[in-house]
Amino acid sequence: MRVPTRKPAIAARFKPSLSGIPPYLSCPATEPRGIVMANDSGTRDRAETRAAKQREREVAGAAAWQDHEAEQRAIEERTQRLRAMRLAREAEKV
Repeated sequence: MRVPTRKPAIAARFKPSLSGIPPYLSCPATEPRGIVMANDSGTRDRAETRAAKQREREVAGAAAWQDHEAEQRAIEERTQRLRAMRLAREAEKV
């Protein structure tokens, strides 16, 4: 009886790949397409726009964080002042 052999295309699907992802799960659409040309003005413009937007978000985030911290300090100071007033009022009653 003759033992059936696998076709090379099928056998290749089950060979381990260097990336750790089985070849049968990889998709050509998700594979790296190579090096992007650095002199492509459209790509450069998009990268600069993306970087500028990221810097704007970082600045806005830092400002929002400073506002939040200032509000928290004000709340803490007000809480301490009210606590001191309450303790003084309670000390007068005793």
